[in-house]
Amino acid sequence: MRYQKHAKPAAHRALQQNTRARKKLADYLGKTVRFRAIYACDGAMQRVYDHAGGTVLLTGLRTADGREICSHIWVHRDAITNPEALAVAGRGGIITFYGEAYCYIQETRRKAVTDKYSIGAITIETAEPAAAAA
Repeated sequence: MRYQKHAKPAAHRALQQNTRARKKLADYLGKTVRFRAIYACDGAMQRVYDHAGGTVLLTGLRTADGREICSHIWVHRDAITNPEALAVAGRGGIITFYGEAYCYIQETRRKAVTDKYSIGAITIETAEPAAAAA
């Protein structure tokens, strides 16, 4: 096997693929769309950006009609109007929600500016516990 000077680890490549996949949200900018995802876990944001607070990891994000968007996405907990519904779903539960796609700009360490996409103004419509979803 030849040595590759700039080979990237598989985890980094997977993260880049997910970032590219999230660009599918550009099709829905400014629109309220119905999504389905698996509620994976809660997290905490670092105080690196202008906002610090709780986050929620959603995996297997797709539109309600089945279009796959990305493997995972972190959303702000305060962007969810009814976060108590997450307790109903529990970890591994499936949630159906309405959300609005938006674009934000992020500067990287090398001062490159990139467009990133996420979901805000989330209202959870249904929450199925993991046992019921299986």
